[in-house]
Amino acid sequence: MKLRFGFSMFLLVIWCVSGGLAIAGTFSDDFSGDKLSDKWFVTNKRATGDEIKVANGVLTFDAKGTDVVTGIRYGTIDLTKGEFSLECDYLTGYQQTYISFNSDPSDTEAWDKQPMFIFIAVNGVYQFVGGGGPSVDAAFTYDVGQKDMHHYLVTFAPTNDPKVYDYHTSVDKGTFDKSGKLNISTMDPTNAYVYFEVWTASGSPTVLDNVVMTSPSIAVASAVNSNEKLSTKWGKIKSEY
Repeated sequence: MKLRFGFSMFLLVIWCVSGGLAIAGTFSDDFSGDKLSDKWFVTNKRATGDEIKVANGVLTFDAKGTDVVTGIRYGTIDLTKGEFSLECDYLTGYQQTYISFNSDPSDTEAWDKQPMFIFIAVNGVYQFVGGGGPSVDAAFTYDVGQKDMHHYLVTFAPTNDPKVYDYHTSVDKGTFDKSGKLNISTMDPTNAYVYFEVWTASGSPTVLDNVVMTSPSIAVASAVNSNEKLSTKWGKIKSEY
């Protein structure tokens, strides 16, 4: 009994290490500190950087009615490694509030480095916009308004076509759901940058909180915890059998 169990566990370990199981890591930020994490790069177009504030456990984009684009960028994600998911809480106060993706990092805004695509709220209407080729089948719109915080989910999963991904997005955990095909055009899926941005031509401040991104290309954070290391788990299993 012990021999068979031990051999089975040995095969499982070998399978995991050799790539049979894509273990996804997670990056999360609830903005609970008093400054922006060094994992983020601040993008500015006609802006000074003072428009982004971290206080009271949230990140606020407050450009005071000026015509600027500003945001934060995270990167990189390798979309070919397996399913990527992004969740966040967003109050989309300004005229355009973005969750953007491109494969060429921009210091100004994602749109300036095409091809790129955005899951975007325009005047409170959630939708998809592509620049330089990317598109979704089929298009969608959903009214989220500009005064309330909503929970957003976006996921991508690779298909047999290297330029086509299965995508899914939802608002408020299923109040709105949309799935389909995302064509990334000539974007490099192994080198995807993620942006949270606003264009502040009109509206009120945008608020972002509880960002969680999960992907096999993100380092598994629990690896730094000795209680979660494979050797520790293996020791616990052996002691129980």
